[in-house]
Amino acid sequence: MLKEICDTNKIFFYFSDKVCSPCIDNTIRVLKECFPDYKNDSSIIFISPDFPKRLSEDCYGKRLLTLKTGKLGLPMKEQYPLFFRLNENMEVVSAHIVVKVDFKRTLNYLRRQKMSRKRI
Repeated sequence: MLKEICDTNKIFFYFSDKVCSPCIDNTIRVLKECFPDYKNDSSIIFISPDFPKRLSEDCYGKRLLTLKTGKLGLPMKEQYPLFFRLNENMEVVSAHIVVKVDFKRTLNYLRRQKMSRKRI
C-alpha cells in the first residue's frame, strides 16, 4: 500500500504512458538537474498506472511503482505528468503539474521541495 512507503520526505512523480516522450524526457532532465542522484534517491518515487510492466524495473533509471487498481485517485487527467508530496494522513500537501512549455516552473518547484525536505 502507498501508505506503507509514504512519509513527508517522499516526492512522487506520477505520469502515464499516454504522456509524450519528449515531455517525460525533459521532466527527467529537470529532475536530474535538481537531484543529480535521483536514481539512487529512495525518497523520489515514480508512479504510473499504465507504463509497460516490462520496463517497471528500469523506468528512467528508477524502479516504477505500479498501481494495482490502475488509478491514483486524484481528480485529474492522466495526460499530465505530476509531482506531489503527501503528509502522514495521505493528504496531498504539495502538487505540481508539469507544463511542457515551461520546464523552468518545474525546476523551481523541485528546488523548493528539495529545500523543504532539508528543514524536516
